[in-house]
Amino acid sequence: MKIVHEKKREVNLPMNIVIENFCDLDHVNFVHKRCYKYCNIIRRRKNIMYLDVGVYPVPPLPFVQHYTMFHEFISPNKIVHFSKKRNSSYHIRSQVDFEEKNGKTYIHHKHELVIPFFLIPFKKLVLKLVDRWSDILWNEDSEIMKIRNEQIQKGFKDGSHCGRWVFKDGRPTFEFYERN
Repeated sequence: MKIVHEKKREVNLPMNIVIENFCDLDHVNFVHKRCYKYCNIIRRRKNIMYLDVGVYPVPPLPFVQHYTMFHEFISPNKIVHFSKKRNSSYHIRSQVDFEEKNGKTYIHHKHELVIPFFLIPFKKLVLKLVDRWSDILWNEDSEIMKIRNEQIQKGFKDGSHCGRWVFKDGRPTFEFYERN
């Protein structure tokens, strides 16, 4: 059975900052430790990434589900990804659409989940868990996007080629290599 989860958000940041954050999957292992055990980028080519991820579907419970993920940025303002659980026919198909108006970015994130028949009675619970998981990621990413925007305004370059993720004082931060 297919169920759908949709989330609309807005953030007071330029769209390019928000999209860069959605496409910078190198940060997942540093920033999203509550929801991901690991995120390995297997292959990256221009706007497409192929990933192996370990997901904590119900933080803070310690069990992990392993997924293979295909992630594609479609210019100018769309991301699609397809995640398939290992050794299973169940999957998640997602699309994120971005729109910029008056300096704000509006995000529409839609997940289509194919779940096993025995979870159908728990559909509302599954959707609540997806919503909670999404909120955790958003709260973590919101802070990173604001820091990224501040650094760019100070003259630093953006993108994975411009620095690396490190822990400073126990918190993840992006260490920039040089200024523009």
